[in-house]
Amino acid sequence: MNRLRLSVLLAMGLVSGTIWGDDQEPLLPSNVDSTDVAMTTIRGGIKTKAGRPIVRVNVSLESTDHKMGESFAVSALTDEKGEFRFDNIELGSYRVSAKKRGWESEEQLVTVQEDAADQEMAVAFVMELTYLNRLMANVRFGSLTYVVIFGLLVFVANFFIAPRPVLGVTVFGWFVVFLWLIRINLQHNTGRRCRA
Repeated sequence: MNRLRLSVLLAMGLVSGTIWGDDQEPLLPSNVDSTDVAMTTIRGGIKTKAGRPIVRVNVSLESTDHKMGESFAVSALTDEKGEFRFDNIELGSYRVSAKKRGWESEEQLVTVQEDAADQEMAVAFVMELTYLNRLMANVRFGSLTYVVIFGLLVFVANFFIAPRPVLGVTVFGWFVVFLWLIRINLQHNTGRRCRA
């Protein structure tokens, strides 16, 4: 009830312009204490499974209590230690979500209760790379691989663009190029040198 009364008084003061004095001190009635609204801090960290911090993760805090049409949302980025912090959070239920491009999104529900007021709440996330990024992190491309990929792209483009009589020549030409590249790759991998 005190929270509602304080909100109404603050709204009335902002509309009438009389809530702030010349010295910027709040002019609240003596029976309303600004400390009546319980606040807390939600802090946390985001790490990999190996325990390394993940920097620049977008962490958002969104209210899941929709009382009288109120909604609350705030976001922050993790620092170089993979940590984030939200101060002055009121009592209620919140969804904390962590998102970063190339990483699986994570989400947790947090409830700030009366007994947790004026205390810090900790939230921890362990994030993983997306499947494609995990796959790409484990694949090592050599220059030969890039040539083959480029050749495949040209082959596909020629297959759909080349006129019918030339198509056979194009397919045969690229087949010879692929065989040559495979031969060079096999020689390189086995350590043998071919003398022409």
